[in-house]
Amino acid sequence: NSAQAIRNYNTALQNLVKQYEQGFKNTSGGVIASIYTVFNDTFKEYFNNGEDASVLSKLDPTIKEIKRIVDGMLKISVPGRLSVLHLAVINGTQQVEENLINIKLIDNDPIVAMGATNKFLENMDFLEKSITALGTAISQDLK
Repeated sequence: NSAQAIRNYNTALQNLVKQYEQGFKNTSGGVIASIYTVFNDTFKEYFNNGEDASVLSKLDPTIKEIKRIVDGMLKISVPGRLSVLHLAVINGTQQVEENLINIKLIDNDPIVAMGATNKFLENMDFLEKSITALGTAISQDLK
């Protein structure tokens, strides 16, 4: 049953988010708001501390949680109709994770780090839009 598959998928996604959102700094605004908060707070501290790259290790817990969410999403059974949207969310999430990892390279490879910093906001926007599109499709299918 297609409707049941979508309900099961929706439940699996909700459970995944509940399972991992506690690992984020600010869950009141959701995972996306938390990623922005960690990014902004870390960079403020980085610049306020004379560009001390060790501060960027504060991105590690967020990177870890993002990876866990991606790993969890890869294990979810996805109804065919939602597979492209599901994949877009995974891709967007992985891009943000890669940006955060590359930003930490500021001392060793500043060009890669600056490029990742520039792409971070673009990739966060893509991720937000992908999540919204997936949520809209799920809501429409559950009506």
